[in-house]
Amino acid sequence: MKKLILIIFTFIFTTISFGQRMENEIFKASKGKWEIPIAKYQIVKFNTYNEPTVFKYSSFITDSSYEVNSVEAGIVEKIITPDSLHFLVIIKSGNYYVTYNLLSNLYIKTDDYIKRNQKIGVLGKNVDGKYELIFNLYKGKNNMNPKTWFNWKKNKK
Repeated sequence: MKKLILIIFTFIFTTISFGQRMENEIFKASKGKWEIPIAKYQIVKFNTYNEPTVFKYSSFITDSSYEVNSVEAGIVEKIITPDSLHFLVIIKSGNYYVTYNLLSNLYIKTDDYIKRNQKIGVLGKNVDGKYELIFNLYKGKNNMNPKTWFNWKKNKK
């Protein structure tokens, strides 16, 4: 009986580990191929804050409340409501996390499987009254620069 439990545990652990490695490889292979997550944008900013730590993110500012699409497939890990008007969505793909902040309406819920380019919600307004999507990318706990993951030639507006 102990051998059977050990075999089952080993099989499950190996399968999960292999599956996560595959997800990571698929995610890494998408670098430089992402489409912009909104249909139209006026300004794109790549911000880096160095206090208290280096923090990188992309900000897409637009003229209307467009729908937001996911850039890659994954599982909705968490939905946070930082205030009464907005949602922050965290989608996990292997060891990678993509966040979409300042959404005003959602089409998804926690634990949903999201496909690449699936509509996940609608843009909300920032404190200046402009429609904005704040977009972050992490590998584990490490904040990464999302700028290099987009296909800028294809997405030229």
